[in-house]
Amino acid sequence: MRLRTDSPFVTRMFLVVGIAMALALTVGSAFAANPNPSGSAVGSAVVVSANGNDNSSGNGNGNDNSSGNGNGNDNSSGNGNGNDNSSGNGNGNSNGNGNDNSNNGNDNSTSSANATLSSSVTAYTSSDGALSLQWVSGGDVAVNTDAVDVSTDPGPARPAGVNLITEEKLQMIPLSTPNGINVVMHYTDASAAAQAVHGGPLRMFYYATPLGRWVELPVSQNAGSHTVTVSQVDVSAFVQERTRIAIMG
Repeated sequence: MRLRTDSPFVTRMFLVVGIAMALALTVGSAFAANPNPSGSAVGSAVVVSANGNDNSSGNGNGNDNSSGNGNGNDNSSGNGNGNDNSSGNGNGNSNGNGNDNSNNGNDNSTSSANATLSSSVTAYTSSDGALSLQWVSGGDVAVNTDAVDVSTDPGPARPAGVNLITEEKLQMIPLSTPNGINVVMHYTDASAAAQAVHGGPLRMFYYATPLGRWVELPVSQNAGSHTVTVSQVDVSAFVQERTRIAIMG
């Protein structure tokens, strides 16, 4: 049987076939350009999703890290506490040791005195025999003395025009005031031979550290007993430290 081409049924059939062929050609072209279009779409979606979400999540993690840095700041605060500890130690050491040492210095000068002059103990002579003290009146006085070896401890320069005859270090600390103390220094003919002017008067000086110079004391000399004496000395000049006192001439 021959199909009539002018039949409405045939016309509709040709139209459907044409549309189907057009769709097939379109799909074929798209497939040739991208063999896996659906995979590409999904892949793109994944990439976009990964980059977008992951990066933003990564930034979120970054924020978490900054929070971590906040914890780091807490640690630095912890270090601050460490500084407080070091400051505490520093203050403890400097103040404690400083005060303790200075107090020890003061304690040594009083509690371990070589002697205490009083109405019951009126005389004292240093271990090397170079200096003697006489209690005359007033309150008790704690006494410390040290011999001086000028070869190892030359001390300050002497006043012009005199030479050193003999020298001692003396400290006197009043336990009550007023005080009447005589200072007597002894010399030998051999030591007196060092005078700048042989046979001239012998003089006594003490070194005043606050003034940075030697201060001369009023004296009396006894050639027969080989002594030079200061009567009623100013005890306050010898309180702070073991002070150099010397015969010069």
